[in-house]
This record gives sequence, C-alpha cells and structure tokens, in this order.
Amino acid sequence: MTEMIPGDGPRSDQARVRERERRVLRSGAASAAHQVLSALCTVATVPLVIRRLTPEEFGVWITLSSVLLLLGFLDLGIGSALVGAMARVQAAGDKARAQEMISSAFLGLTALSTVLGGLFWAVYPHVPWGRLLGVPPSGPRASASLSVAVVVVGILASLPLNVAARAQTGLQEGESVVVWRSVGTVVQLASIVVMFVVDASLVWFVVAVAAGPVLGNLANSIALFAGARGWLHVRVSKASVETFRELASAGFLFFVLSLAFTVAYQSDVLLVAHYLGSAKAGEYGVPFRLFMFVPTIVGLALLPLWPAYADAWHAGDRAWIEKTFRRSSLFALSANGAAGLALLLLARPVLRLWVGDAVRPSTTFLFAMFLYVLVWGASGTMAMLLNGCNVVKFQIVVAVAMVAVNLPLSIALLSPLGVAGPVVGTLVAQTGMVLVPTLLYKRVLLRRAGEGQTSTTGAQDYWRDSGRRADTARS
Repeated sequence: MTEMIPGDGPRSDQARVRERERRVLRSGAASAAHQVLSALCTVATVPLVIRRLTPEEFGVWITLSSVLLLLGFLDLGIGSALVGAMARVQAAGDKARAQEMISSAFLGLTALSTVLGGLFWAVYPHVPWGRLLGVPPSGPRASASLSVAVVVVGILASLPLNVAARAQTGLQEGESVVVWRSVGTVVQLASIVVMFVVDASLVWFVVAVAAGPVLGNLANSIALFAGARGWLHVRVSKASVETFRELASAGFLFFVLSLAFTVAYQSDVLLVAHYLGSAKAGEYGVPFRLFMFVPTIVGLALLPLWPAYADAWHAGDRAWIEKTFRRSSLFALSANGAAGLALLLLARPVLRLWVGDAVRPSTTFLFAMFLYVLVWGASGTMAMLLNGCNVVKFQIVVAVAMVAVNLPLSIALLSPLGVAGPVVGTLVAQTGMVLVPTLLYKRVLLRRAGEGQTSTTGAQDYWRDSGRRADTARS
C-alpha cells in the first residue's frame, strides 16, 4: 500500500485553494524577507570590498560574484524537474515516491558534480582565465585565475546541496529554505567583514562570497535529510538510476531553458569585463545591483507561485490561475515601477553615498535600467505561470530567439554606449523576443487551463506512469 504524506491527501476544492494560497503567502513573505537581508548584506559589503581592492580586482570580484548565480543550469535541469515532481507527489500523497526522487537526485548530482570537477581540473591549467575576465597583462591575472577555481568549487558543491531547497520549494515549504539561506547570507557578510579587517587579497574576498551560500545549503541539507520526517531522508537503497534518468529527462527542457536564459540575461557583466576590461565590470555591476534590489525581492516573493500554479493546473482551476496572475502582475509592475522611477531620479546621489565617486553611471544607463526593471517584472510573472503550467518548449523557443538577438546587439552597442550597451541590447531583445510573444501565448494557455489534465504538455501523465513503474519495481 502506498504511504501517504500526512495532511496532503484528498481535500475539498475550497480547502485546497485556501491551503495553496496560505503556502504562497507564507513562502513568498519569507523569500522577500530573505532578499531584504541579502540586499542589506550587499549594501554593507560592496563599499568594504571596493575600498580594499584595485578597480581591476573589484571588477573580477563582482563578475565572479555574478557567475555564482549564472551556472545553476549545470544540474541538467534536475532541480527544476524536482520542484514540479514534488508538487505532484505531494498532491498524490506518496511518501515512498518522494524519498525515491530525493535520494536519486541527491546521489546522482553528487556523481555529476564529481565528474564535472574532474573535467574542470583537466582544463583549468590550459585556459587564460585572467585574460577572459578582461584583466590587463599588468593586472592580477594569477589571482583572477585562482578566484575562478574557488567559484567553480562553490558551484559544484552546491549542485547536490541544492536538492534540499528544490524539494522544499516543490512542497511549498519555502520558508525553511529561506531560514538556511539567511544563515548563509550572515556567514557571507561576516566573512567579508573579516577579510576587510585583515586586508585580505582578491582570492580571499572571493572565498568569502562563495562560502556563505554553500554553508547555508549544507546546513539546510543536514536539517532536512537528518530531520524527523524519515520520508525526506536520502537513502542509497532508495536511489535508482532509472529515477535519476526520469528526472533528467523531465528536466532536460528546463536545462536548455536555463542555459538559454543564463546566456540571454546574465552574460552582460561578462561581456563588459571581456570587451571593456575588468575595471568596467564594477561600473556596470554596482548600479545594476542597485536597480535590481527591489525586482529581485519581488521575483523571490513570487517564486512560490510556481508550485501553486502547478497544483491549480493539475486541478483545472482556471479561475484561480487567472485571478492570481492578474494580482501578481499588478504587484510586480507597481513595485518595480516605483523602485525604478525612484532610482532613475536618485541613483547618482545614492551611489555617491554608497560607494563614493568610484561609479558614475550615464543617463542612458539609468534610463535603460528603469525600463529594464519594468520589463523584468512583467517577464517574471509570466515565467512563474509558464513553469507552473509546465510550458517549457515555448519558453525555450523565445529564449533562444532572444539569445540570437541579444548577444550580437549587446556587443555592437558596447562601443557607442559603453557599459549601457548590454542593458539596452537585453532590453530590446527581451521585449521583442520574449515579452510580446509570451503575452500573446498567455491567452491560449489560460483557455487550456480549464480543459483539465488532458490539455497539459504530458508531464503529469509522464510522472504518473513513472510512479506506476516505480510501484511495480518495489513490489
């Protein structure tokens, strides 16, 4: 007999909606609070780092700090597949299937991380990392290369450790993720303060920024996998190659999507560093982070909508999806628009107060960032809806189209517009290749939402069949 997850068996439609909304609000509030803490950490640490490092070193530090967020796609989309799968398993209440997926994902990603680490070790001595990061020949190229190794180690360590957070997200327990990520943020802040006090080198400042998230994820994994709920523990006996393959197969489209959007949205700082020099990366990265404080908080607050939309889609609750999408869109556009307009008018004095005269953004950059945060807000709410409704192929198509437009356009605009060029290029590509087509597609999607499970992309049938295969194998 299948063991059920306590409290997650069959419920009335009204009770299901109330529980869904309660979890969205709880997880969203926790995520927003964590991002406020992260923003305060950034406010405190950037002036410290910029005072201790040269402009070239600071450019490397802020570039690699961004790279820590770039390479989440290395898990082959398994983490994203696990979010949706855990949401569906929770709806079914199957604890045995949940443990099988968690164990397979964790142990499989540990093996993948080991393989990728070996590949990196083999190629590391043969790549001119300092030159790729735009460090001049007379600059700290050796330190930049060693800093790259530190960041890669942090990313690879996070691959299996992120499984706990992904599972909790799928179970709509985002507040638990937030608690441990906040611990990591505090560790990061304390480490950077220590490096400032001891006047540490570039490499140690990179260690400080990389160690916090890894330690937070490690603590979360220990708390979850060794906690009271035995059905969430990782067990070698419960893991299977077949389940890992199923997760990888279901997550492959998410992998391609994540890769495309990473190149499309997050490569600007790398373009600036490589083509304009590492010192220019700081001129781009500091005001960019300033403008993205509120949009990032809003985005994390809306992240719990992903599993909530998945639950509503599974139930065929079109009315709830439409109502929630309207509300989330209004919230994102209002918050981002207000923050963007305020910074358009006040960014220069705020930056002088924050980092002194080290960064002086142009009017073009500021206006482009104001428009960017508006488009970011609209695109983010759409992404949660599409992810929750398991619409991945469409997102891949528009993301690839955006990459094809964004990269050459951003590079071409570097010369006439300087560090503002990639922002303008990304803004144009995102609006034309992603936002407009997605808004048109949304109408079709919401019509399908009321047609029941047969109108999905097939993922529900896939996971239901996978569960049947697993039950057969266990018996």
